[in-house]
Amino acid sequence: MKIIRTVIFLFLCLIVIVPNSNGQLLKKLSKTVKQIASESISGDDKAVKTTSEEVASNGTEQESRQLSNTSAEPIIDFEKHGITVTKSGVASFNSGEYFMERYSSIQAKDNNIVPTVVVGLMTEKERLSELGEGSGSDAAIVYENGTKAQETTVDKLDKNLLLLNKKQDWYLIKEVANTGDKNKYIKVAKNGMGQLISFNSKTYGPYMMVSKMIIDKTQTHFYATVSPSMQDLENQKSYLLSSDGKLKPIEFGGELLANINFTNGCMILSPATRFASEIAKEENEAKQDALQKKMTDAMVNHPDESDVIFFNGKKLTNILTASPWLDISGNNLFSIKVDASGKFGAGLYLNGEKITDEKPSEGQAWCNADGTNWVYSVTHPQDKSYDQIHLIFKDGTDIPRVIHPRQISVGNKTYMVWFMYDRAKSSEIEMCSKEL
Repeated sequence: MKIIRTVIFLFLCLIVIVPNSNGQLLKKLSKTVKQIASESISGDDKAVKTTSEEVASNGTEQESRQLSNTSAEPIIDFEKHGITVTKSGVASFNSGEYFMERYSSIQAKDNNIVPTVVVGLMTEKERLSELGEGSGSDAAIVYENGTKAQETTVDKLDKNLLLLNKKQDWYLIKEVANTGDKNKYIKVAKNGMGQLISFNSKTYGPYMMVSKMIIDKTQTHFYATVSPSMQDLENQKSYLLSSDGKLKPIEFGGELLANINFTNGCMILSPATRFASEIAKEENEAKQDALQKKMTDAMVNHPDESDVIFFNGKKLTNILTASPWLDISGNNLFSIKVDASGKFGAGLYLNGEKITDEKPSEGQAWCNADGTNWVYSVTHPQDKSYDQIHLIFKDGTDIPRVIHPRQISVGNKTYMVWFMYDRAKSSEIEMCSKEL
């Protein structure tokens, strides 16, 4: 009965709406009743729940699925919240255009924030098909800073656009000193004593031991902790080695973490590691026993607490370091406590201080260089329309329906930037930015 009522309603809509919609609704009739009902009306006040962009099984882009809540949505005064909105492209759903977010990016160029937007255009046959999918032969329009810069096809799009799209995204730091990649970068010295680091046709060392080594996603930068001599190793002396070949004293035995550009980083030193090092250096048995008890207590009662030693010398003691990542400057550490236990409540932490009860995914929080202003993104499944990505700032600004938020630096300032596009309300693709 619900389907019959839906068809009757659509028939009435055709009589009233077609004269004012250039007959576009007629073209939708080739789709299934279920699809039309999902995209055009909703019997229970719910819109389509889909991602902002999908890839068909043949590798082509599907049309963007960003739909707004059919219920009343608060109007956001962007200017009041210090948000700059810039028209960056056009994707008319009724004309078969779709926002190709995977190929779209926001970059810093000549001290300006510049969006690159790619829009695909389906053929009429594709638009009228039941799936409504595009293909590699579709036309593709590239907008630079809101102006059409190029027209090509989806298959011929520059694949570097995909890399630019992900350039500012957080990623898992890869530790290679104690994994299967060890022999790729760390090799035994010719005399059989010590180790060498071989990286991008350069050789570093020899060192008596390479303890840790992390590389960036472009495999052009690394950080490592090394003990150059046997005496250093016996005395548990360690040095930080970077791609420029410079050595800097650093604590022994900690884990390395870097910012996304590998221009800065920190060492995370667990209490177990710290106490173990002290026990190894202590010759007095009574003091060794006391240190052993402290280490056991730390491991049992404070498993999430560690010391964080930044490469610039700043140190944070006994802070939460679960699921850690660094901000773009490398001066601040985010961490997440999933479940409340011990001294830490569940939520998001910045430099050891809890800033919200929300628990975003790793990498989905950002801050300015001194850590005084921050923002995070979360998905709210309780939204009536579909899972919306909200961008929530320290000052209380809450922006729903954001597309791919990221952080960029322009000059000596840092900004949060993102796209917004609601095909049901407008054809305009907008870029938004807010200074942190």
